[in-house]
Amino acid sequence: MALKKHLALLTFIMLLMALTACGGQSQEQPPTEAEQAQTTEETSATHTEEGEAHEEHEHEELSEAKTPAETVVRLMQMKGHLTSSRELWEMNDPMAAAHAAHPKSELYHVVASALAEAGVDTDAFLAALDPLPQLVAESDDREAVAAAYDRAFAAIDDAARTVAGDAWNTPDFTAEVIAGLLEGVAEEYAESVQNGELTNTEEYQDAYGFLQVARRLYETIAADAQARNAEEAEEIAHALDELAEWLPAVQPPAAVVEGVMVANASKEAIAELSELYGFQVVEASDTELLVFIHDQIEAAIAAYEAGDSDRAYELAASAYLDGFEHLEGKLLQKDPELVETVEVQFKDLRDKIQAGAPVSELEALEDAIEENLARVRAVLAEENGVDTN
Repeated sequence: MALKKHLALLTFIMLLMALTACGGQSQEQPPTEAEQAQTTEETSATHTEEGEAHEEHEHEELSEAKTPAETVVRLMQMKGHLTSSRELWEMNDPMAAAHAAHPKSELYHVVASALAEAGVDTDAFLAALDPLPQLVAESDDREAVAAAYDRAFAAIDDAARTVAGDAWNTPDFTAEVIAGLLEGVAEEYAESVQNGELTNTEEYQDAYGFLQVARRLYETIAADAQARNAEEAEEIAHALDELAEWLPAVQPPAAVVEGVMVANASKEAIAELSELYGFQVVEASDTELLVFIHDQIEAAIAAYEAGDSDRAYELAASAYLDGFEHLEGKLLQKDPELVETVEVQFKDLRDKIQAGAPVSELEALEDAIEENLARVRAVLAEENGVDTN
């Protein structure tokens, strides 16, 4: 990308951060309920363990190697996809095959290096995931398909256990994983409903699957939460019950609630979990997420030029999953066509990396993505009341 584009991007970000700092509230002042609801719409939470330094810029934390808890969140999201897939398969719904493909197509490359570093046999892991979509789509052998689901679930649990190590099944670790899943519930649901109408069934089903896994995990620590603080445990249970009421089944209800209601219930449960179990929630702003996206794409192309296609794919996938996806819920309210365009461009970037396309094609696509991210910045600045002129 030309130096002029880099300077323009950096100048804009510095201006936007300065404006935000001038108009922001002191961190010492407790937010009102209305401000908490607004924060739900304007930011996306990412977790770090208590005791880590939080003075560094949040987008730098986002770009670091994933913690065990963050990796296990992604693995549990795989279980969420398969939970929805299996329920749909039991109903003979053709969408079951699409959801069965999501663990590998959407999530695996984001965690592949972390799994390998933790000692997970990634070949065996993929061997459990790979056959499932085709079996679900084509096989009439119900026992064989059910067994394939069981193998995939078991492989995911084994990988999570390996990554977590001694923290596996401890209440503190489980609580942080639940919080990560609930963030996903809010984000996926926000993409499924616009202006009180269901617009994307697949995203609703993703949110539903994540919620089922989160609720099952909370059942394993509910007694511990109750023993620590009965009032806070009651708040968590109430928020999860509300979410279950609004996402009652894998097929969406006739009447859906607005995304802000699901976001607020998720945020309430996350806040109570963090209070009980001592992990901190660091909120990445829109600006920091955009910088993160830019940095991940740049790093992906650099890795590709260096001959590391696997790393390049992982970084490109992270730019979307850990960056742009956190912005989609709010953007869909303003410019759904822009969201769809950028989603397709991110997929094209990953596909070109897999196909071994020339570097020049990736750089051209990077420029096109950056042009649309400039449009994203303008939409978000308007949403947040920042003048970019």
